[in-house]
Amino acid sequence: MTQLFDKIPMEGVKNIIVIASGKGGVGKSTVAANLAMEIALNDVRKAASMFVNKDIDVPILGIVENMSWFTPAKHPDEKYFIFGQGGGEKMAKEYNSQLIGQIPLVIEVGEAAELGKSIFSQGNKTVIESFEKIAVKLISATIF
Repeated sequence: MTQLFDKIPMEGVKNIIVIASGKGGVGKSTVAANLAMEIALNDVRKAASMFVNKDIDVPILGIVENMSWFTPAKHPDEKYFIFGQGGGEKMAKEYNSQLIGQIPLVIEVGEAAELGKSIFSQGNKTVIESFEKIAVKLISATIF
């Protein structure tokens, strides 16, 4: 992602917010984000039902599963699925969409947000790579 924006001259720009929309313009498609646990899935269902309502009919480009796992800094090869597993995939199947990314639970993301900084300003490479992959998939899904 950072390589994508390195190619675009944007002198003085501190943060970049990517807003994706599908074919037809803003409001014609959406992305749903959720946690893996069932209680959070109910909230996503409620939000998604608004978009897939026959009168609105906004396609869901993909599902992003937030706080998918926790990896302790001292044990980088371990993953703990605190909120369960498979919630994002379940939602993707339920809404005939795709799981476009999973974001791990790391404190640096919250800390960066509290300071008004982007996730690219924190040092957790796994998080940065997760967001970059999601952005690439969204851009690919929205190119005409």
